[in-house]
Amino acid sequence: MKKYTIEKNKIRLPKQIIDDVERLDLTGINKSHSIKFISLLINHSFRDYGDIFSYTSKSKSYLKKTFSASYNNWLNVLIDSQIVLRTDYYYIGTSYYYSLHTKYHLTLSQSSSSILWVKTFNNQFKKVEYKEKIYPTNQGIIDYEKWFLEDMESLDINYDELYKIIDDRVNNINLVSLGYSVDDDTLKSSLKVNSIGDKYYANKYMKTSQLVSISKENNYSIIQTSQGCYLDDLEHFLNKKRLSIYLSYINSVDTLKEKRYRVKRNDTNRRLDTNLTNIYSELVDEICRQNNLVQIDLSNSQFCFLSHLLNKKLDTPDNTLFRWLSYNGELYSYVKDKLKLKSLKESKLLMFSLLFSSEKNTTTEKKILKSLFPSVIDWVDRFKKENGYKKFSVELQNIESNLFIDVLLFKIKKKKFFCITKHDSLIIRRNDYQSMMDIVTQISNEIGFGGVYKSDFNCDYKKLERVGYVPSILR
Repeated sequence: MKKYTIEKNKIRLPKQIIDDVERLDLTGINKSHSIKFISLLINHSFRDYGDIFSYTSKSKSYLKKTFSASYNNWLNVLIDSQIVLRTDYYYIGTSYYYSLHTKYHLTLSQSSSSILWVKTFNNQFKKVEYKEKIYPTNQGIIDYEKWFLEDMESLDINYDELYKIIDDRVNNINLVSLGYSVDDDTLKSSLKVNSIGDKYYANKYMKTSQLVSISKENNYSIIQTSQGCYLDDLEHFLNKKRLSIYLSYINSVDTLKEKRYRVKRNDTNRRLDTNLTNIYSELVDEICRQNNLVQIDLSNSQFCFLSHLLNKKLDTPDNTLFRWLSYNGELYSYVKDKLKLKSLKESKLLMFSLLFSSEKNTTTEKKILKSLFPSVIDWVDRFKKENGYKKFSVELQNIESNLFIDVLLFKIKKKKFFCITKHDSLIIRRNDYQSMMDIVTQISNEIGFGGVYKSDFNCDYKKLERVGYVPSILR
């Protein structure tokens, strides 16, 4: 039996990248490997940073498995030709960081800043084929793959509407729509720096005073994001974002339209990754609208999973309170009131930044949070110290995938219902709503899990349903 087969895949890229690869003194298969590697860099950089020019690490073992042991024969040519950049050092001993060179920006000139971006650069993109190793489907994934393909084939999708959503999104990008800020008054003492102008960095931190000095000297804004900050001319930065978002979104819709379906269990957290798991939410919303589908989301899901994890590990009053708040969907409101924050969004961002950052986090906000939930924060910090802070989020994602994939999806599909999962949400047919909630409630009661599920009926109306076990507390 063959270890893998070779299939052709496609991606849209700026023509200049394709032309530069074509001019390289490489064999046809090595040019194909080069295009695929560039495709992976773009996908993974955008997934992690929302920016296709940010550095992303690739280990030797990953490159050997994805390509072959002789990958350096073409990769070094890409680097020597300045198509791809690579750091001068290994990350944790085994991985370099790589990025696409910023010379491939498609940025508007100052004189044409009022012209629609997509219209201006529409003829600067081209589809290119590359060959890809396709490994036999693992026996344990066959059912999930079959279910996803059958459900997707049952949908009637107007792709012109999806492409229009992409154009509108790209043409109307601004800091507010991205959720970024340039408020220098909120800067911490040091920041992770992703780029200064067109110079990108991997794992670089700088003192805020130094960043302020650089920004004033170059007339740059300090643009703050949840993945780090960027020092850049604001319009130049937004144009890079336009290119990043356009390529990511347009290629994801192309794969759907061409029925290049992807179904895989993630080896790290056991999540079921498909074409819909990382696609732009408004595109999923439009597919649901066209097909009368409903999305059922578990509110503050990661904290519900944490509560479930701690159920048999902590018997303390503050853990009972934490669990009650999480299962009842009131955690963000409680923290907002106690910390006197401005909004629920600010509370949510704070909770995520504190719980999913290093245990060495010693901010004032964390001290206040620890006063509210001392045993919870102590347990989380000990776990991170013993296992590494990244392992903590993986632990919660494993609980998520067990509930939504191994239990809920399996039971739903055995009853022959349409259902596509998207991490901590279920996409179902509107007419099946009550049957789905009956299954969710039954499973939650059986495993002692609780939560509030938000159901969006195509914006006609929303439903909130509390299901499962909720501990009693004295407040």
